[in-house]
Amino acid sequence: LNNVLHRPNGTLDGSSTGIIRISGTAEDATAGALITHLSNNKNSLLTPNIVSVSRNADEKLDPRVCKDGAAYTTALAEIPMGDNFYTQVDFKGAFSANWEELWIKDWTTLARNKHLPSAPINCAVATTDELISDHVVFYPNPASDYFIIENNNEEEISVEVMDLLGRVIIETMTLPSFAKSDILVNHMQSGVYFISVTTKMGAKSTKKLIVE
Repeated sequence: LNNVLHRPNGTLDGSSTGIIRISGTAEDATAGALITHLSNNKNSLLTPNIVSVSRNADEKLDPRVCKDGAAYTTALAEIPMGDNFYTQVDFKGAFSANWEELWIKDWTTLARNKHLPSAPINCAVATTDELISDHVVFYPNPASDYFIIENNNEEEISVEVMDLLGRVIIETMTLPSFAKSDILVNHMQSGVYFISVTTKMGAKSTKKLIVE
C-alpha cells in the first residue's frame, strides 16, 4: 500500500528487468495477481528522489524525499475504512520532506555514527524546464488521437500521464535515449492532463497536455 519501488531500468513484473522473482514451481507463473495487487494499491516503480544517499559516515545520508519526487507526485491509496492504525499523509514511504519530521535523527545509530547530517540538505535543483524544452519534446499539443514524445537525452526517461487530480491515466513507460514513441490518447476525455517525465538520474519535469 502506497510504496515507491525503485530499480534503474526496472519493470513491475517478473521479466529479466523485473523487480519480482518467480519460482519455477510457483502457482502463478507470471505473478499476475501480485502485480495487480501492487498496481491497485498505488505502488509505483519510479525514482523516489531521495534528498541525499551515502553509505559512509560523512553526514550525507538524508533519507527525506523531495517534493517533486514520486513519493509526493503519485496518487495515494485510501486508508482502509475503520482502520485506526494508519495516519493519512500526503507522501509515500517512511520519511516526509520536512526536516523536523525526520524521526531517526538524534537517537539512532545512524545519527550517533554521523551518517545523518546535522542540518538539512537541500534537494537538488533539476533544470526541468531545460530538460523538457531542449531534450524531451512532445507534439502535437493539443492532441486528439495520439501524441509523439521524443527523448533526445543521453539517458532513458520514464513517462506517465496524469489527470488534474493526480490520478495516473497512462501508466509509466520507459523511453530509451534518442528514441520516440506514439502515445494513444483517444480513450481519454477531452481536458487538461499532465505529462510527467523523469530521467534516470532523477531530474523531473511536468508539462500540460491538452486532449481535444
